[in-house]
Amino acid sequence: MSEPAVETREAGRPRPKPAAQQKAVGPKEIRKLAEENPEAAAQMVKMWLREGDETG
Repeated sequence: MSEPAVETREAGRPRPKPAAQQKAVGPKEIRKLAEENPEAAAQMVKMWLREGDETG
């Protein structure tokens, strides 16, 4: 049997939606995330800052 072309996920974990189907995230959603999970919000900010360093 050959290997699947796409990596499989664990049972019960949904596959992420393609970028074209993802809902836009606005300030309200970001504020809610930061209030509910400040560590995840901090990681997002770090990634955004690193992206800015790479582009100039």
